[in-house]
Amino acid sequence: GGPYYGFMCCKMALVRQMFLDADWYRKARAAYAANPSLKIPEFNTALEPFANAPDERIVFETDDELTLLRAARISKEFATPFVLIGSGYEYRQAEKIAATALPVILPVSYPKAPEVKTIEDELDVSLEQLRHWEMAKSNAARLARAGVTFAFTSKGLKDRGEFLKNIREAVAYGLPATAALAAVTTVPADLCGIAGQVGTLDKGKFANFIVTDGDLFKEKTKIRESWI
Repeated sequence: GGPYYGFMCCKMALVRQMFLDADWYRKARAAYAANPSLKIPEFNTALEPFANAPDERIVFETDDELTLLRAARISKEFATPFVLIGSGYEYRQAEKIAATALPVILPVSYPKAPEVKTIEDELDVSLEQLRHWEMAKSNAARLARAGVTFAFTSKGLKDRGEFLKNIREAVAYGLPATAALAAVTTVPADLCGIAGQVGTLDKGKFANFIVTDGDLFKEKTKIRESWI
């Protein structure tokens, strides 16, 4: 509770201060460019990228859904587009996240079932752990229903071979197959600014595609060929 919240508030305050410093640095350099008689601002390596590219998307990694919403507020305050890397807990604030209109990169790493073989084990498992174990696989489905734009990431997976398997589980928990496909094709292409080159099978684009013997998101479907 308290200490963690305090640390996160401090962390977000530092991020906000960085944007304030970058804004001052940008304006100071612009003022000097317009009037060289002014004292030249000291060159700052850390702030220079923000001054030169204020409209570039910033990828912001979050620890939980509340940190994500705090980051969204900073994005709005400084009119800077963010792409937010989620934590898997977004289902707890799906509607508020949708209201930010910011895209989210969602992990598909799910918690393992808690060990409850003995009474002692049961006492060690919190209600929050049980809730997350039950809800994590429906995270993407809930965000899709709320209208959140998201892509999938293999971040957090010890075995990246489970990436497709876990997306299939998200589909089994209510995520539309069309949204699942977009989350690994068109949405990532758009977030990376290369939608004109990849993401769909169109003439003139680079195409990596697979041939399956059925619906890609069905458990028993096998990949027959991979074309690059």
